[in-house]
Amino acid sequence: GGGGGGGGGERAGAGECRIKVAEFIGQGDTSRGGGGGASVSAAGHARGTKGQSQKEQKAVLDAFRHGSLNTIVATSIGEEGLDIPAVDLIVFFDVVDTIRTIQRMGRTGRARDGRVVVLALEGREAEKFTREKAKYDHLLKSLYDPGRNFQLCNDCPRMLPAGLNPHCSLQELGLTPEQVKAKREAEEHRLQSAGPGKGRRSHGGGGGGGV
Repeated sequence: GGGGGGGGGERAGAGECRIKVAEFIGQGDTSRGGGGGASVSAAGHARGTKGQSQKEQKAVLDAFRHGSLNTIVATSIGEEGLDIPAVDLIVFFDVVDTIRTIQRMGRTGRARDGRVVVLALEGREAEKFTREKAKYDHLLKSLYDPGRNFQLCNDCPRMLPAGLNPHCSLQELGLTPEQVKAKREAEEHRLQSAGPGKGRRSHGGGGGGGV
């Protein structure tokens, strides 16, 4: 599940739930372990084993970006390809291998610092998490000195056409056009939620000069 969607401006009253959630599943996904029901379907009706269409998936992501949702419960489809800068919390409900863990962690911490929480049962699952965490730490450490820790192939045939000699340069990347658009739409949504006259300055008419 991902948390921390776009801005709201709304305050929950006494007893009001602050979590606004929807499911996000693949087009071919099924409800493993049983046929889901109203309790797991935040879209408003039981899907059983039916996946989501591309239109439904887009609607969920758009709602999350704009702030009308602040939590997404996703299957493994959420591990790759999602670009939602505002995600700042991810909760794993299972322990997976190092590569999948990195993919999942990559969904957060893009626009600001993020946090990852892993839920694991005592025993085998906790032991697996310890092993995979050790592999992850070893991989990060190895990447600091790739020439020493990896065997690089130096006799590979050239893949680029002759005459093209790219070089690496360190640059600070800003927001993508999609991120800028999402940020602008979130701000417009926040102003609309605040109501007329809020979040905007009123400009008084200054005295006119004579001619």
